[in-house]
Amino acid sequence: MQRGYGSAGLRNVIPAYGMNGLTEEIVSHLVECRVRRVVLMLDADDAGRAAAVEMIKRLAVVNIAARSVELPAKDAAEFIASGGTADEIRALIAGSAGVSPAVSAPARTASMQIETSNDGSMLFAIGDREYRVRGLSPVGLERLRVNVRLTINGSFHLDTIDLYQARARALFAQSAAKLCGTSEQQVSADLLQMIEKLEAARFEMRRNGNESNKSDAPMTPDERDAALQYLKNPRLTEASWRTFASVDSSVSARQC
Repeated sequence: MQRGYGSAGLRNVIPAYGMNGLTEEIVSHLVECRVRRVVLMLDADDAGRAAAVEMIKRLAVVNIAARSVELPAKDAAEFIASGGTADEIRALIAGSAGVSPAVSAPARTASMQIETSNDGSMLFAIGDREYRVRGLSPVGLERLRVNVRLTINGSFHLDTIDLYQARARALFAQSAAKLCGTSEQQVSADLLQMIEKLEAARFEMRRNGNESNKSDAPMTPDERDAALQYLKNPRLTEASWRTFASVDSSVSARQC
């Protein structure tokens, strides 16, 4: 959607400015918010229709279904200025009036195959692209800093990045596209898909780590009886003080 709808009282609206207005930050935000459907309302001209087609393709890469709705005006600003209401916009979105045929989204990306190597690295195979991820840590949940190597037909790009940072992902995708002969958009989409899998793997690491640190073995019957007998001693405080005094004397003697 473009600017103008927010002033009409609609929520869940994001501005997209022109052909290249669907930025990496916007796509990342949609993915992180688990958005599954998007309606585009761009300019009602050839340029707007062409932009809608490209945006739909790009959103399909990250498994977001999108369709284009054409306005009964040149753009959003003109529609609102001419008296367009929120109810009319909702009707357009619902498809009750003025809806252009939905642009067919391309087939979804190749399925992701995941393997974990003996050295702890994770391998993500997506089509002809293979990503090797190392350095995943169960701590530091505010970031997802890992070493990523992309290999395509023998060419590769390697870098250590924080996958939670949109700029870091964009720079990795830009370099990988040049070195490996693939599209920048495709690499960005792959990284976004990998984030969720890596988060799940990190959660499993934390859970297994907590379980492995549990060293509380159950007490034996003899240990239980001895503990109860000690706690039932009516002169427990005095006995504890004598034990403390004995230990303190031993320490003092060793120091001398």
